Amino acid sequence: MVKLFDTFEVDLPEYLNNQWAEFLILMALWMLIGLLVMLLIRVMTRLALRTEGSDVDDRVVKTISGPVLLLVFGYGLIESLRVLDAMPGWLVDNLLFVYSVLVAGIVVYLSYKIFRLVFIPITEGVSKKRKQKYDRAVYDLFESVGSVVILIFGFFWVLTVLGMNVTVFLAGAGIAGLVIAFAMQDTLSNYFSGLHLLLDKPFDLGDTIEVNGEFMEVLRIGMRSTRLYNIFDHEIEIVPNNILANQTISNVTEPDNEYRASVEVGVAYGSSIDKVKEILFESVTTNDEVVIDDGDKRPRVSLTDFGSSALEFRIRFFVKDVMEQWSVKTAVREHIYRRFHEEGITIPFPQTTLSILPPHVSEVVQVQHIQPQS
Repeated sequence: MVKLFDTFEVDLPEYLNNQWAEFLILMALWMLIGLLVMLLIRVMTRLALRTEGSDVDDRVVKTISGPVLLLVFGYGLIESLRVLDAMPGWLVDNLLFVYSVLVAGIVVYLSYKIFRLVFIPITEGVSKKRKQKYDRAVYDLFESVGSVVILIFGFFWVLTVLGMNVTVFLAGAGIAGLVIAFAMQDTLSNYFSGLHLLLDKPFDLGDTIEVNGEFMEVLRIGMRSTRLYNIFDHEIEIVPNNILANQTISNVTEPDNEYRASVEVGVAYGSSIDKVKEILFESVTTNDEVVIDDGDKRPRVSLTDFGSSALEFRIRFFVKDVMEQWSVKTAVREHIYRRFHEEGITIPFPQTTLSILPPHVSEVVQVQHIQPQS
């Protein structure tokens, strides 16, 4: 009779009633337990991570199969060795200690691998269900943060298994963190500003933004800085995120790629207002890059002011492509100038009349102000 797992007594034939037979039977049982555990993990993983068009569940099972079987068989081997009288107790205890360290390392490794395998597919699926745009930069950030957190917890777990005082490390890490935070204020400010830009999303990659009167194309949003392409100067500008996050930015590609432009012109007093409006309207309606059919975005001409030397007019219109606004405005101005010339409409230039008075007129005349008698 042998006693399995120190609990179950089993009657065996005489030739199997010995320590080595009990050892082999226990190993076989532990192998069976390992296979059952793997079957259970496979079923639960596929139920939890089954997604249409994704093989993430198969990849997770493939990743954890080997390490889990190794852990089960390793523990089974150590426990089975206890039945052998030839095996010293101190050796079994040392093997259990080594096994505990390996468990911590393997669990941390599996957590890290599973997190990276599962995080992106799940976030992509959530974005599709909510009909939101999947931003790889944001999820790469959280993936990196999650991976670092897992590794830190794993490090302290291994220290705990080794019997080391984790409190000392935590205190030292806290002091070091304060010193680093104080010494890297600007860098941390840039990182948090970069996080703000990634989460708040005032602009995306490829958008055209206006910063301090300059039109820039967004090339890359990093954690420390943002890389912009200056459209006019044909140069790359690297702007720290804390500066960019504290500025007023106009995203000219939102809500769509159309852009509202305007052209101002002055005409001489006495010109026909109706004719001027007709020419201004004609200058944009004959341009293929101007939105004409949309009622809310049709060109509008207005007399904006009575200037010192001219009647001030403005025509406002929508350009189909924001990047074509400058060429369209140039074409509109050229058309206006030609049509004004044909119709004899003058664009006056500012005039100043300077009168030179005789010397005796410029003398200062003193005027006595008499207060009324009360």
